[in-house]
Amino acid sequence: NDGASFDGWYDAEGTRLSSDTSYSVLADANKTLYAMFAGDRFYDIPVNAWYEEDVMEAVDRGMVNGVTPISFCGDNNFTRGMAVVMLARLDGVDVSEAAASPFVDVEKGAWFESAINWAAENGLVNGKDETHFMPDDPIKREEFIAIVVRYIEYKGQTLTGQELSYTDVDEIDEYAVELLEKAQNIGLIEGGTLRTRATLLRSEGTTIMVRLAHYMDSIEEADEPEQPEA
Repeated sequence: NDGASFDGWYDAEGTRLSSDTSYSVLADANKTLYAMFAGDRFYDIPVNAWYEEDVMEAVDRGMVNGVTPISFCGDNNFTRGMAVVMLARLDGVDVSEAAASPFVDVEKGAWFESAINWAAENGLVNGKDETHFMPDDPIKREEFIAIVVRYIEYKGQTLTGQELSYTDVDEIDEYAVELLEKAQNIGLIEGGTLRTRATLLRSEGTTIMVRLAHYMDSIEEADEPEQPEA
């Protein structure tokens, strides 16, 4: 592994079984072990995968974790709960004091509860209906992009739209059209087909979140006063 030092043998749940380079196991069923080296994070992201850099940056920023300590599962669904938790992590807000949301399916103490409370309190999310958020449901592309645009405006930015250039604009739900126009104008979405009602994968949702992080960074840099010359 490019000369990196050996870290250990892990099982699929991310438990390190041994740090010795040689390890024997007596298995009574099929068992897969993973050899991890210093600097490795996730065994299941192929080298040069289109989303590799974005995932690593999201991990470094504290926005996302693996499904296990050594697997990212980029092809898993990006759920509504995941989306809101990542947004709260990006914001860095203390969500513990947020008022309880009206959603009866957001269980008290659930890992996404406080983030959803915060997002609902600040108008970033709507439920599937007045009392159900469906946190474990896969999030649709238009739903997530709408949340991201609302977040940018919540942070005080005034966004303008750009007529959508996608071939499938007729499939966009009416509530999302203006929000998607704004997202296109700032480069959060790109490509000839939006697939607005398709559900996102973890790899795709994480990539959009990193684009959002870059956009927010650019705003902060633009707002910084110029330093006087020495």
